[in-house]
Amino acid sequence: MHIRNVPEEIYEGLRERARERGTSMNAETIAILRDSVRFRRQSWEEMMASLEQFAQEIDFGSDWPAPEDLIRADRDSNHGRH
Repeated sequence: MHIRNVPEEIYEGLRERARERGTSMNAETIAILRDSVRFRRQSWEEMMASLEQFAQEIDFGSDWPAPEDLIRADRDSNHGRH
């Protein structure tokens, strides 16, 4: 497969990503395409399970505010700006 007319910023971004991960641009492109196709083929249950696993890997600590508190604070700070 050949891809033509790749914008320079995309090409450079791909090169940087491959360098950071210690892979070739070809391997990095395949990984990106594989992840894209895999994500689209996931069922709702598989996607929710993936998100749940991801959420368990994140540890913000007990001192972080609850999401609903952040949303409420954002709404309160933007009240009357619309």
